[in-house]
Amino acid sequence: MTGANLDEANRRQTNWEGGILSQASLQRVDLEKSQLNETILRGYDLTEADLVEADLRYADLTEAILYRVTLELANLVGADFSRATLKRASLFRADLQGAVLQDTNLVKTDLRHANFKNTQLMGADFSGSRVKGACFTDTQRVTYQQKQWLLVNGALNITL
Repeated sequence: MTGANLDEANRRQTNWEGGILSQASLQRVDLEKSQLNETILRGYDLTEADLVEADLRYADLTEAILYRVTLELANLVGADFSRATLKRASLFRADLQGAVLQDTNLVKTDLRHANFKNTQLMGADFSGSRVKGACFTDTQRVTYQQKQWLLVNGALNITL
């Protein structure tokens, strides 16, 4: 799909599996319960998009703008969020197992009860985020300072 303007479009429960979007605008798009696994969304602006219960397994969201996006209960297993902005987003109960969040901006994001098992978190910024009940089993590339902050703020399975 090239050059499509999907701002504010309702695309609930649609299948975009393996899709490559080129120069599409996706601000405030409703993709609740959509299939976006292995989709390439590198650098896209998905500001305020609704992705509740969306399947984004192994999607490429490198450098994507996900400001105030709703990813509650989303399947984000193996997704790449390197250098993405997820500021003020909601990932409540999202499954991020094996995801890459290198240098990802998670400032003031709701990460409560999310699964971060085996994620790569080098340089991720959790400042002001809600992490109570989030599971960080076997996370990789986490600094001592990040671990301390996560523990103090209620994250689970953090080993110093």
